[in-house]
Amino acid sequence: MSSHQSASCKGTEDIAPNGLPYFAFRGIPYAQPPLGERRWQLPEAMPEFDDVYNATYFRPACVQAEGVTMSEDCLFLDVYVPHSVNASVLWNQTEAWDLWTLRKNNHTDPGSGVAVMVWIHGGAFRGGSSQENAAWKVASEQGVVLVVIQYRLGALGFLSSGSSELPGNYGLWDQRLALKWVKDNIRGFGGDAAMVTAAGESAGSASVSQHTLCRHSAGLFQRAVMLSGTAEATWSFSQQPRKAFDRFSKFAGCGDNVTSVAHRLRCLMTLPADVIYRTAVVSEAGNTPSFLPTVDGDFIPDTASRLLQDEQHLTSVGFYDYDFLVGTLNNEGVVMFDVLNLFVPSLASTGRFPYQAAEKGFVPVVLKQQLGPRFGLDSQDVVNYEYFSPRSPSHLYVPVRKVFDVYTDSDFVAPAVKMVRYHAKRSSPASSARSSGSSGKSYMFFFDWVPSLTEGTMFAGMPHALDVDYLWGLTNDSLLLYGEIPLGGSILPREHHVSRMYGDMIGAFVRTGDPNNGIADNLQGQWLPYDVINETFLRFSDNSSIDHHLRAKRVSLWIDLLPRLHSRWLNQTANEKPENQTPANDDTEPQELTYFDISESEANALLIALIVMCVVFFLCFVVVLVMLLRAGQSSKTSKYALDQTDLRESSSRNN
Repeated sequence: MSSHQSASCKGTEDIAPNGLPYFAFRGIPYAQPPLGERRWQLPEAMPEFDDVYNATYFRPACVQAEGVTMSEDCLFLDVYVPHSVNASVLWNQTEAWDLWTLRKNNHTDPGSGVAVMVWIHGGAFRGGSSQENAAWKVASEQGVVLVVIQYRLGALGFLSSGSSELPGNYGLWDQRLALKWVKDNIRGFGGDAAMVTAAGESAGSASVSQHTLCRHSAGLFQRAVMLSGTAEATWSFSQQPRKAFDRFSKFAGCGDNVTSVAHRLRCLMTLPADVIYRTAVVSEAGNTPSFLPTVDGDFIPDTASRLLQDEQHLTSVGFYDYDFLVGTLNNEGVVMFDVLNLFVPSLASTGRFPYQAAEKGFVPVVLKQQLGPRFGLDSQDVVNYEYFSPRSPSHLYVPVRKVFDVYTDSDFVAPAVKMVRYHAKRSSPASSARSSGSSGKSYMFFFDWVPSLTEGTMFAGMPHALDVDYLWGLTNDSLLLYGEIPLGGSILPREHHVSRMYGDMIGAFVRTGDPNNGIADNLQGQWLPYDVINETFLRFSDNSSIDHHLRAKRVSLWIDLLPRLHSRWLNQTANEKPENQTPANDDTEPQELTYFDISESEANALLIALIVMCVVFFLCFVVVLVMLLRAGQSSKTSKYALDQTDLRESSSRNN
C-alpha cells in the first residue's frame, strides 16, 4: 500500500536559539493508528488527508515509562526544513505570519532537492520520542531536511512468540514504513528522495544497522549513520523470545506455556496499553531485557552475525551499496552504572569498586551476554587479566573506568569494528570487487574527548548517549546524565566548539557522503575510508587526528580470542562436566545471589536445617528436664534427696 500523502500540511516558521529560521511540521501521521485489531500487526500506510493537516504541534509519544504524554496511537513523524529551501516557491503564508502551508502536489523535480536525514531515536527499544531532542541545531545549521520518527516500543513494538502467530519486530516495520513515507513524500518538503540518510543512536543506531541487512528496506535510503550501536551488539536483540512471551502472558493473566499462543494473544488484545506496559516491566524485572528485535524469518531472517557472513544475502539486499558513518564513544560503559550500583550500592557516593566485585561479579555478567550461560573460567581469567592487571594484592579497589571499559569494548567498540570490517570488504585494496564501482564507502570515528561536563568525575570521558547532546545542542539538561545523574561539571565555550564540529561532520556526510567536508579546517591530513588492511579511523576531539586499528588488542580479544576459547571449551566439555566452568544459568530467569560461594537456595536450605536442629535440641532438653523433675518429686530417700540437691546446685552453677 502506498504511503503517499499529497494533501497540504500546515506548519510553522520557527527561530532557533542561534537566530536562524527554519520551517517545522510536527505530528504528521505516517501510518494508521495501531489500535484494536491493528495491535501487533504490520503498520498500514495513512491515506491521503481530506483537508489541510494541522502539523503545528507534537503528538503523543509511544507507550513507555511515565513522564511524557503518550498513547498507543503514536505513529507520527516531524519534518524540519532549512530556510535555504526557497520559501516563495514551496510555501504559502496563511492565517498568521508564523503559519505556513505546504502546497498540495507541489513537488520539486527529482534530484533538485536537498539531502534528507531520517533520525531514529534511541532508548533501549522501550523509550524515546521525536520530541526528546530539540531539532533546531541540525535543522537550521546543516542545510538538510530533517525527519524525526516515532515507532512502537517495548512489548507493543517487540513482543514475539517466536512463531508466525506473533513474529514481533513491529517497531522495525514502523520505521520501515516511515522511510517509505519519506521516499514518497519528501520532495514536497524540498528534500531529495535519492539522497536519504538513515541515522540513529544506540537502539536507533542498531535499528539502522538492521535496515541495511533487510531486503524490505532496500532502496529506501542511500547512507547510514550509526552512533553507538549495531545489530551485532548483544543488547540489541532477543535470543529467546518465546520464553519472554510465556512469562509476559503469565504475568498478564492470559495463561502460561501450556495455553495456546492464539488463546493468549486474544486475551492480550483485550488489555489496555498501560496494562501491557506495566506487565512488561514486571515480567522483565530481574531478567535480561526481552522486548527487542528478534529473528522472525522475514524482516530479520537470521542473526546479524550469520547474515554478515553471507555475501550472497548482503549483495541481494544492497548492503555493500550504502555509505556508512559509524562512531563510538570512549566511555560507553557508563550506561551500565545502575548495574554496577547493584553490585556495590556505595559506588555512587564513594566512586570505589572492589576488584572482587569486578572480577567475580560484573565480568561474568558480561561474558554470559557474549558467550552464553556457560563458559570456561579461562575466558573469565583472560578478561580479568586484560582489564584489571597488573595490580598489587594490597589494592582492594579497581578504577571504575576500567570496569566501564569492559562494556565499552565488548558491546560497542568491538561490534562496530566488526560491522565496518564486513562492509569494507568490497572496498578494500585487496578486494576483487573494488573495481566494480558498486561499493559504498565506510568511515569510522571514535569520540575520544573528556568534556568539561564530566571532567574530574567517575564518568570522565564521553558516556553513552552524551554525543546526542553535542549533535542536537548542549543545554543545562546535558548536565544531568540519563535525566537523573548529576555530572557536576560545567559547559565551557570549548564544548560548543566541539558540538559545532560534530554536527558539521555528520551534516557533511548526510549531504555528500564524505564527512571530511565538515572538519577539514580542524584536521591535518585526510580521513580516508575504512578498509580491512589499514583500518583508518578518526579520533574525534577538539584536536582530531587520524589513527589506525581502533583498540586493536581488545577488539581482537572480543572478536577473535574469546570466541575461539569458548568454542574449544565447548568441544572439551561436550561429554564431561569439568570443574573449571561456570554453572548453568538460564538468562531468562533471575540470577541467584551467592553467599560465601554458595547459592541463595543452598543457603536457605542450610538455614532451615539449622533451625530444625535447634528445635530438636530444645525439645530434647525439655524432655530431660521434665523427667528429672518428676524423678525428684517421687524420691523419698535421703540418698535421692541428696542427689536432687546436688543436681540443683550443679544446675545453678551451669546457669
